[in-house]
Formats: sequence, structure tokens, C-alpha cells
Amino acid sequence: MVVSLAIFAAISAIGFASLFRIQDAYTQTRHKIERLDRLQLAMHRLRYDILFTSFRSARDHNAQRRPAFAGSDFPATHLEFTRSGVDPFLNTNPTNQQRVTWRFTNHTLQRVVWKPLDLARQHQVLRHTVLKNVEDFKVIYFDEARTPHRRWPPRTQHGPTAKTVAVAKNPVAVEITITLKDLGKIRRLFALRDP
Repeated sequence: MVVSLAIFAAISAIGFASLFRIQDAYTQTRHKIERLDRLQLAMHRLRYDILFTSFRSARDHNAQRRPAFAGSDFPATHLEFTRSGVDPFLNTNPTNQQRVTWRFTNHTLQRVVWKPLDLARQHQVLRHTVLKNVEDFKVIYFDEARTPHRRWPPRTQHGPTAKTVAVAKNPVAVEITITLKDLGKIRRLFALRDP
């Protein structure tokens, strides 16, 4: 009888240990699936925004003209552009065009949207954190000659005398590289539509 109780206790201990390992594996798998879902949604949003870029410039809250498409890696990586069409990611009334900024700051990728293209000081800006735990976010812009640029509009020279080229055109393609702490580098090339 004592032997059978010892065998039963050993089998029960093995069973409970296996059960805890299975539950731990399930939890880890569920977290990875949720992370991949968020990444996939972020890339889909980014692709959708870039697909519907517009060629209309905008004015900021100081009435300064902003190009239709702009991007830089200083002080923080961002790309900003005007997009047309309905935004399926916002639960607000659709407008014809809106201004969208994708910004990388504090290991977070944010999508910022404001509906009136020509901002006034009282307009509300909608901010949404798209991805967390992002190590790096790089954007490369390609002109008609397929020349890569780290900022858009590109500069004519480098150094302290550098001047930004007055470009009325959007880039023909944008390469996005997102480096995540848990998934590594993800690189996508998005072609912009012709006017």
C-alpha cells in the first residue's frame, strides 16, 4: 500500500509539473501571437497610409507651409504626409484628406493624425501608440532616379551649409526598417502612387 501511494505521488508530481510547463508554453505562445498581431496591424496601417499619400501641402499652427511629404531622422525619426481617402482606423467622421505623422520616440512607434490639413492652435491631434518595445525605426526615401535619401525633401549639400531642395514631388518609394527587441529587424519597401 505504501509503495502504491509513493508511485501515485510520483506520477501526480510529474503530471502537475507537465501541466505547469504546458500552461507556461501556452502563455508564452499567446504573448508572441499577440505581438505578431500588433506588428502585422502596424505594418498594414503604415502601408495603407503610404498607399493613399496625397500631393497637397499643408500649413502648421504657425501658418508655415509644410511639404506634402516630409521625413527626417533628427531629432527623432518621423515621416509626415498628407493622405487622402477614408481612414478605417479612426472611429470618427471621414474627411477627404488628413495629415499623418509616424514618429519613433522613447522605444515607441506612434501614429499621429490631425484632420484639418491647415492646423490652427485649437485643433485637436489624435495620438495612437502603434508598437512598443521598438529598438529602432529607420526610413529611407527614394527619388525618381532611385537614389536613397535619409530625409525628405532631400538636401542639396551636406554639412553646415546644407540646404533642403524645394521638391514638389513625393518620393517614389519609402523603405521602412523596424527593429524590435523580441523579433529582430523587419524591412518593407512601399511604392508611392503616381499623381
